Order: sequence, then C-alpha cells, then structure tokens
Amino acid sequence: MSKTPLADIPHPETIESLKEVITKLQAELQQRYTELAIMQKHVLEGGSEDAASEAAKLRVVEAQLEAIKKSTSWRITAPLRRVRKGLPV
Repeated sequence: MSKTPLADIPHPETIESLKEVITKLQAELQQRYTELAIMQKHVLEGGSEDAASEAAKLRVVEAQLEAIKKSTSWRITAPLRRVRKGLPV
C-alpha cells in the first residue's frame, strides 16, 4: 500500500476556492431551473401569444443549463457537491 504524496493533498485555500465556485455554479443552476420552470408553465398554460418564441427561449435556457453541467469546473467540483450532500464519492 503506497502513501499519497503531499502534492496530491488539496490545500485549504484551494478547497475554499472550489467551494466558492460550487456555490456560484449552484446559484446559477438554480436560477436556470427557475427560469426553465417559469417558461414551461407559461407555455403549458397557453398564455403565450407567440408559443414558438417561448419555445425558442426555453431551448436556449436548456442549452445554457447543459453547458453549465458540461463545463470543466462543474465536472471538477462534482465530488465536492456529493460530499456536501452526503453522497458517496
């Protein structure tokens, strides 16, 4: 069994900066989910005079959400989000 080199141990300031990134990404993700829910509700209720325009906006928000989820920072911080939620890494 080999020991972990000291270079592989994250520094506290690195962990803190990653936590800040996670918090910002989670806030942005929540904002996108909220926007998406509002748009979906609006389209489903038929309150839109221009359903095609609303659907286009919905696709843009969905694409932005997917871009966030595919970003390097989102993938790198995934283990920290799991730890924060108490899920296995």
